[in-house]
Amino acid sequence: MKNKQSKIRIHKVALVTIITLTMIAISAAVIAKYFNSSNQLENNFTPGVYDTPMISDTVEKDTDSSFYKSNVVVTVGSNDYPVFVRANLVITWQNDSGEVYGQPPVPEKDYTIEYNKTDWTLGSDGYYYFNHIVQSGGSTKPLINADQKLKQTGKAPDGYTMHVEVIAETIQALGKTSDNKTAVMDAWGVQPENE
Repeated sequence: MKNKQSKIRIHKVALVTIITLTMIAISAAVIAKYFNSSNQLENNFTPGVYDTPMISDTVEKDTDSSFYKSNVVVTVGSNDYPVFVRANLVITWQNDSGEVYGQPPVPEKDYTIEYNKTDWTLGSDGYYYFNHIVQSGGSTKPLINADQKLKQTGKAPDGYTMHVEVIAETIQALGKTSDNKTAVMDAWGVQPENE
């Protein structure tokens, strides 16, 4: 009798297992058919053409072969939308082959500089952020004005001269992300002032 009841239990478990697996297989087939029969969407996204910001400045040599850099302005591309701008100066000693000297020039020892802090704000990341939105094709106010020159004051290492590279970036000033942040706050972590 025990043997017969045991066989019945095994048959019941087997039947329940078969029914469960059949239901899973049918569900999977229905789900697969649903996904396979859904209308396909065509990606109509067209990447925009983006104009790189341009830097203009004035560079003058002093009588002792040191130089001045002033009137550093960023002009944004014609992107059909307003942007925020940030810029940074990378100051190095370089030789004629473009090789960089191992020690960078030291502020207040090798050069002096005064930034336009009325229109630009220094961020904790070392970038200066222009405080206003710049319209397509427009320009910032100078990061370094004519009377705020970057001036080389120290002697360059033998075979090297001072090299100043201005790095500028822009980001759209319009729109918000899915979590309601502005594009500039989401990308740069700052929200420059604006008109």
